[in-house]
Amino acid sequence: MSSYHQFCGVARSLDLIGDRWTLLIVRELLVRPRRFSELVAGLPGVATNLLSGRLTELQRDGIVERRLAERGSVYALTPWGEGLREVLASLIRWCVPAMATGPLKDDTFHADWLHIALDAFLADARAARSTTVALTCAEARFVITAGPEGTKVREDPDARAEAELRAPGPLLTALASGVLTVDELAARGATVEGDRAAFDAIFGRGALARTEGS
Repeated sequence: MSSYHQFCGVARSLDLIGDRWTLLIVRELLVRPRRFSELVAGLPGVATNLLSGRLTELQRDGIVERRLAERGSVYALTPWGEGLREVLASLIRWCVPAMATGPLKDDTFHADWLHIALDAFLADARAARSTTVALTCAEARFVITAGPEGTKVREDPDARAEAELRAPGPLLTALASGVLTVDELAARGATVEGDRAAFDAIFGRGALARTEGS
């Protein structure tokens, strides 16, 4: 890999993670450690030899490590690699205007990408009391618990929630970003059940408003 040969944190960061596919590999590993085959599945269009090369570089640079697991090994972020979580969250929040029109014609979507987006947009969300809602798309069900101390997102097919919204994953991303409201999703055919006040407690202001400092 070539270097910018500049003593600058931006340039040095790009030396390490600026190659095509690298940050998307990090995105996949932020959800959980992955087998090589799982990374291939989560990165539509990646060539296996290119993926192997990127993983080798990331291990060499101390960003990714290989761990023993049941029936083989997995790739995982090192503690230094985990520090990229906020970097990717900032990129997700920054990119809202470019995502506001929805998926492009050939875009794919994976539920894990929604998980990453929910973490990014709801990082600063607070609720006056403990509130739990569920967002369900065809691929997964995410349970969001918010309270005075913060918000947690987890994938859980069975956990109880005060309210639940079912819609395609890209529309749920739009809800999390503040581009669409619960009412607007309902007008587009989303199914909304339970206590609407629970949704207002978490999404009422919209994550977009929070990122703009309102």
